[in-house]
Amino acid sequence: MKKNGKSWMCAALAGILWIGGSVPAGSMQEDRITETEGIEDTGEVLIQAHAGASSIAPENTMAAFRAAKEIGADGIETDVRMTKDHHLVLHHDNSIDNTSDGSGYISQMTLEELKACDFGSWFGQEYAGEKILTLEECLTAAEELDFSVLNLELKPVSEDAEDFVHLAADTIQASPMADRVMVCSFDSQLLKELKAYAPEIHAAMLTIPDLSILSLFNLSVFMPKDKPLRDYTMEDVARIPEGVASLLRSFGAKGNSKEEILLETIADITAVVPVNTTWNELEEMIEEQSDLVSFVDGLGFSIDSLNCHFNSLSSKLMDAMEERGITVNVWTPDKEWELKKVLSFNPAGIITNEPETALEIREGKSVEL
Repeated sequence: MKKNGKSWMCAALAGILWIGGSVPAGSMQEDRITETEGIEDTGEVLIQAHAGASSIAPENTMAAFRAAKEIGADGIETDVRMTKDHHLVLHHDNSIDNTSDGSGYISQMTLEELKACDFGSWFGQEYAGEKILTLEECLTAAEELDFSVLNLELKPVSEDAEDFVHLAADTIQASPMADRVMVCSFDSQLLKELKAYAPEIHAAMLTIPDLSILSLFNLSVFMPKDKPLRDYTMEDVARIPEGVASLLRSFGAKGNSKEEILLETIADITAVVPVNTTWNELEEMIEEQSDLVSFVDGLGFSIDSLNCHFNSLSSKLMDAMEERGITVNVWTPDKEWELKKVLSFNPAGIITNEPETALEIREGKSVEL
């Protein structure tokens, strides 16, 4: 998950879909409160700081985790990737270019090479010297900070998927934190392998936001349909009308040209789909997850939690998951009204970039905006 939301685009499109009058079928329309159980039954919705307290410290670092504890967060969410020499480290993007003084893809770098980089200075000089964390270091820190939940997202991999899952499971099971760990992923095949290898580990299916609004842009007419999204170039998006880029810019996309804006949008989409997903497969995924109850029923393996985007939440979904013994966690409601609405459904947990605000609302305190 990315700092300030898995992607600005998902948040922007979700906002359009969730504002009154534009809510699609299956979204929130009722205010019934449903009780569910969390990793640790505290009787409260567990507030999980997204990538640590990533609004005040560099994401996925020890500084961000300590800041989350100081705020009072119940736990943290973080991203797990595998290095070239098969070590597990915490990082959202597949490249370290934007979050360190180094450059390269994690899958093509050794742990020693990654540990030589500074992962704090990009955020502020007071964080100079922050190092990338291994999964072992993360588990140790979570235990020392006494978090109630540690939410680990396994990022999609293009190869060695079985080794990746088994290494993660073995590392988790060797830790005293094991019974407080939730493992989630957008890639159902990773979770399927996890439940086959270590069924006792709490597994959560991450689902994409409702992106049906993309059909309004009619992008499929212009996109190379069988090419992996992550391999798109400026030439691939050159035919898309300028008006689409202008609309995306109004939502917050950055770029000096139409092509740069569109490629950023596509990069944000690739952050929440399996590696090598094509445009055709994305459209199939959007259709497949348009009914999350049917999607969960058709997975072919058991999950412990459903981790859905806030614009997918509804009383119908909560009730259906409760009937199946599946808890619900909700990712990245950050605005006050989003958090209030999500909290009214009493999910097991909330993953947010604004844990302090979420905690204040949960405790019934007034929020200073």
